[in-house]
Amino acid sequence: MKVSAEDHAAPELEQYRDYLKLLAELQLNPRLRVKEGGSDIVQQTMLDAHRDFADFRGKTDLELRAWLKMVLTRNLLTVAKRYRTLKRSVGREVSLQDQLEKSSTLFHRQLAADQTSPSMKL
Repeated sequence: MKVSAEDHAAPELEQYRDYLKLLAELQLNPRLRVKEGGSDIVQQTMLDAHRDFADFRGKTDLELRAWLKMVLTRNLLTVAKRYRTLKRSVGREVSLQDQLEKSSTLFHRQLAADQTSPSMKL
């Protein structure tokens, strides 16, 4: 397939979505998947590619795939940087499910504790 950037119009990029999704899923850190899905990153990549298509200098399908991969990689790096800060460190986060289970266990223990009822005190 011959690709031309001379008319500054992006070709039908939708045909590359599955290719980019596969690359994103392979490259996205599993710990970051709970924060950003591969589909979200691919969508951003498609928007960036459409917006910046005038910068594409290739002429073949292979060159277009390489350029799209570069745009995807840039977006993956942006996501990784965003969550690398200590404030947003994935390693410091706790599971909501774990917190609920601990809370429920503590509540259950308090209910089951050996306490006298108000009527027994009387």
